[in-house]
This record gives sequence, C-alpha cells and structure tokens, in this order.
Amino acid sequence: MFLDESTKNSSWNIYRCQVCDHVYLGNEKPDVCPHCGSNGSELKDPELWEEITEVAINDDMEDKLKLAIKMELEDMNRYEAMLEECEERKELRNIAIMRRISSHEDEHAELIADLIEMDEEQFEELEEEAEYKGSLELNEFLAHSIKKELEAIELYEYISMNTNDPNVEYIFTNLIDAEQEHRKIIETMK
Repeated sequence: MFLDESTKNSSWNIYRCQVCDHVYLGNEKPDVCPHCGSNGSELKDPELWEEITEVAINDDMEDKLKLAIKMELEDMNRYEAMLEECEERKELRNIAIMRRISSHEDEHAELIADLIEMDEEQFEELEEEAEYKGSLELNEFLAHSIKKELEAIELYEYISMNTNDPNVEYIFTNLIDAEQEHRKIIETMK
C-alpha cells in the first residue's frame, strides 16, 4: 500500500471502514465511521482491512434488500428536507445532525445496492420514488423519524437473522447499530 511519507510520519492516522470501505484520515479514530455510521471499532488499520466480496442472496432476501434500499432513500430524503428547514432557521446543531444522518442513510442505500449489484438506472428510479412529502413540524417529524428508524432496525434484524451469508449478516448487524444511533440522536432533538 502506498502512503505519502509526510502522512506516514505525521500525527495523522489512516483508518478504513470494514463495513463501507471509507478511508478516514485523522488524529484519532472517531467513535463512528463518518461515512456510514458503523461503530468506530469497524475502522481498521488499512493493512488489516479485508474486502467483502461475493455474497449469496436468494430471491426472497433480494426483495428484502430492495425494500431496505427504498427505506434508506426515503429516510435520506426526509432528513434532507429537514436539513433545509434547519438551514433556513440557522439551527447549527440540527444542521449537523441532519447532515450526518442523511449522509449515513445515503451510504446505507448505496452499500445495500452494491450487495445485490443493482444497476445505476434502477437505483435512480428508487431515488426518484423516495420523495419526502410528510410534515416538517418538528415534533411530528421527530416522531415519524423515530418510527421509521425502528422499522429499519426491525427489517435489518430480520435480514441479519435470516440470511445464509455471513457477510450480509455482518453488514446488517452494523447497520442496526447505526440506525439505533440515529434514533438516539433524533431523540436528543426533542
């Protein structure tokens, strides 16, 4: 692996997310992957990182994964809609929360799409269908968001418990953790 000598000899550390493949450069390992929200323990030394390659997915599981993609895209759009509201009101804390969570939801959708080798055209069609039309009144938005995070957790638990592929189980176990973290963060906005 090629590392620039100035980076190698500095106080910067390089970590690679075992779940989403994101490469992170920083002084310290973050508590969660900034890209997908997986637990910081999934950020590995690049030399120890292992690529997750082929996965075995039956038709029933593929349908569940397509549903998961749709849910993630809907969640991303919901958080992006609230992000715009927070930006208009200049609510910096909520802006940071909405950016973080919407970014994670987008990465989750792309990660799952990669698992089933969904082509870009199919993915874009799902993106277009996932427009958020719900309320942006804060209490209604928060209640709806918590409900949707719990639905995602329930689906991901089903997927992780019913797959025959250890890589799919591993990925969805980590996505469950990320979705639980989202729920906790959202609850702090009340």
